[in-house]
Amino acid sequence: MKRDGLVLAVAVAAVSLCLGPRLGFGDLDGAPEALVEAARRGIEIKQSAVTDRDRIEYGWEQGKHKGWDKEKLKNLKEEDPEKFKEAVTEHREKIKEKLEHLKETNPEKYQETMQNIRQKRKERLMRLKEENPEKFKELMEARKQKFQERLEKLKTEDPEKYQRIVE
Repeated sequence: MKRDGLVLAVAVAAVSLCLGPRLGFGDLDGAPEALVEAARRGIEIKQSAVTDRDRIEYGWEQGKHKGWDKEKLKNLKEEDPEKFKEAVTEHREKIKEKLEHLKETNPEKYQETMQNIRQKRKERLMRLKEENPEKFKELMEARKQKFQERLEKLKTEDPEKYQRIVE
């Protein structure tokens, strides 16, 4: 019985290797994990099914992300504040997209990532509180004000949700 399974597995592997290049799965180096998994299972995927988010996620998994060049950002902020704001906004949008994609594809990893983000934010705030109490106080006041504005907006737009939050 085990021998039949082994023979079948070898036969499937041989057929996959022969037909893989003809089906468009010949070169999987640099392909997103979803494509590699589909190729392994013998599922045909159209090129349009590959999204930019898959490519982005693959780069992160391979450690290709270099991070922000802080000196370059400081210079950009001083020289062209508008362009700096655009770059930061674009970066935040990309992060939102990645987190949404992660939430859909891998909820456990998403929860872990969100916990790490919250922990780092908390540590950063505690460090700021120790190093610069005035700035910390300003930041907390601004947060409180934004929260109040959001609540007021929610009160008019979605009273039911507002009641759930207040209670």
